[in-house]
Formats: sequence, structure tokens, C-alpha cells
Amino acid sequence: MNNYSVEYPPRTRVRTRSFNPETPMPAPSKVERELQNFVKSVRSVARRNTKFQHGPSTLEFSHTSACNLRCVMCSQSDNLPVVKADPEKAAKFLDKAFESVVIWNPSATSEPLLNDIDDMVRTCVEKGAWLELYTNATRLTPAVYEKLAPHIHRLTMSIDSHVPEVLETVRWPVKASKLFPNVEYALRRGAELSIPTIINAVLMKETVPHFADLVDWVADRGGKEITVLDLLDSSSQARGHDAIEDLGIERVQELLEDMRERAAERGLNLTFLLPPPLAGRYTNVENPTRIHEANVVEAVQEAHASEMPGFCPMVASYLKVMPNGDAYPCCRAPHELKLGNVYEQPFEEVWNGAKAQSLRSAMFQNKPPEPCKNCLVRAKNLADVEQKIVESGDWVPL
Repeated sequence: MNNYSVEYPPRTRVRTRSFNPETPMPAPSKVERELQNFVKSVRSVARRNTKFQHGPSTLEFSHTSACNLRCVMCSQSDNLPVVKADPEKAAKFLDKAFESVVIWNPSATSEPLLNDIDDMVRTCVEKGAWLELYTNATRLTPAVYEKLAPHIHRLTMSIDSHVPEVLETVRWPVKASKLFPNVEYALRRGAELSIPTIINAVLMKETVPHFADLVDWVADRGGKEITVLDLLDSSSQARGHDAIEDLGIERVQELLEDMRERAAERGLNLTFLLPPPLAGRYTNVENPTRIHEANVVEAVQEAHASEMPGFCPMVASYLKVMPNGDAYPCCRAPHELKLGNVYEQPFEEVWNGAKAQSLRSAMFQNKPPEPCKNCLVRAKNLADVEQKIVESGDWVPL
């Protein structure tokens, strides 16, 4: 029996913006630009152009690098200095970026809900953007959820464990009694509104023994998706929580297999975003989603990515900008791949500059730079292409 309660705010019927007469729609020219941008992206990759004619469709940018937790697997646990964006410089950059951007991830290895919520909503409405939210859910109260819901493309809540003692150990200083009501509300409302809602759990020695039961916990609350993430060497504490080093690869495989079997029984989808031989995607239930611009753009991009073996999908359409203006071609943002600074250089000089074009050339030649060689995003792309070859037997790349 839970020893906490959920306070439900007054509900209004939440619809997609396309059918909500009270919410302004972006100008039709934005929708037209989205379509043109995708066509140009296909053309650029098909012709192996290193100078792209299209702009990014996904932007990762937060006005602050702050986070309210110090999770052991995250660089934030090393108490990084908080960086805040210059408002004027950020506004100028965003005006340019949102000419093509459809999906906005308001993060910088940070907690997105530490941004101004009203400003986030206003940006989505004015720029025709949809939110890709990765949150620790500590500030995702029912009231905040209802405010953001009309603009959410997908919601991912990083909690790692449903066991209070484990949660509070690896995600200090969170309190389970305050967090779980937010998570439960978001899972149930996400199911009602057809908003894809995912629970993230990092593979650690403390978390993996409870993964099978995590499936039950999520399924009992209306959830349909769990992603298990690899433990990256991102903080000074991370290695001390390595499941494989502590439990051994065979035991970890057994525990993941238990989780997979439980997910099949409960009708819940699993993604193991892990190195081989642990990686896998297990679809056990249809996860309905409302149809909107971001949903369509992402679907066609995924189809396009399956035609580009070895060319990282992020390099094709993603841009990450830190609050200080430093720009990168992917979510991992290794220093070696820094493209430039959008506050100090024109946007085009960063997006299509020498460093960006050199990276694209390397991808076309299947000679990725060192940080990309073992990246799971690129590895998944290669695996998807291999599967397509097996299934079709007559696949020919673009």
C-alpha cells in the first residue's frame, strides 16, 4: 500500500494543438518549411553533400545548466558550475534555429523544468515547436504536467528504480514519497492523452536486481515503455556502480532476461540501449500516440535513417547548444566534436562550418571520429540497417 497520495488539479480536456481553438497555431509557412527541410535533408544525404541545404529539426538547448539532483551516474554529481544563457544572445539564436526546428529538448545535462515553464509554453506556441522532455520528475507536479501537456511530443522520466531505498541512494537528494506521485500522475495522464511516456533506468549494480519488478510497478500505473541505459563514465562516482564489474556479465544477462520475460507477460515495451550482447528492442504492445508535426517529422526521419548505414542520424538533423553557446552535433557532446559557438559566430558558420562538414565527410566515408566509434546511437543505426537487409533481401542504400 502506498504511503503517499496524489493531489489532482482540475482537469481540462487536453487536445493536440491542431484542434484546440484556444491555442494559436503557428503560421502555415512553418509547416511548409518543415516539409521542405526534410526533403532537403534527404537530398543532402543522398547526394553526399557535406554542406547541408537544410537546418536542424531537433534542438537541445536550455537556458540553464542547473540540476536539482546529484545522481551518481551523472556529471552533475561532481558539482559542475551553473551556466546561464545570455538572454539577448539566446533569443537571437533561437529565432534562427526555430526556422527549421520542430522538436525541442530543453536540457543541457540539466533538469529542463528548472527553465521558466511559462516561457517554454510561449516558445512552443510562437515557434511551432514540440517538447522532447527528459526530466527527473521532481518538479513535474500535476499542475505543471497539465500546463505542458498540449505541447509534449514525448516524455521520459529518469527514475532508475521503484525501490525507495535504491532511488534515494543513486539519485540524491530525491525523496521517493515526493517523487512517485508525480511519476504516477504522468504515467496515467500520458496513457489517457496518448503522449508517449517512457521510464528510464540506468544499468547499475543497485538497480538491475529489481528490474523485473520495475516492469510490474510501471505496468500497474499504466506505463508501456521502459528504456535501460548503459552506465557511462560521466562522473567520478560512476564506475563504483558498474553492474557487470560487480555482478558479472552472466548474472546481468540473467536479470535482463527476467526483465524481458516479465515485460512480455505484462505487455510492456523494452529498449536495452546497451552494448552488445545486451542490446535489444522488445515490442510487446502498441503504444498509441497523437499525431502532430513532431510525430510525423520523427517518423520520416527514422525511415530515412534506415537508409543511411553508418551515418549517424543525429549528425543529419540534430543540434545541441549549451547555455554558453557552444554547439555540438549530438546529445553526448564530446569536446572533440564542438562545432563552434552560436553566440560568437553566425548560425550558418556553425551549422555548415568546416568542422561540421569534416564530420559529415567522415560519416559518408564510414570513418567516424574516435568519440563516434563506440557510440550506441550510431551502433543502433547500423543494426537497424542490417535488420532491414535481412528482412527485405533487396535493400539498396540511398
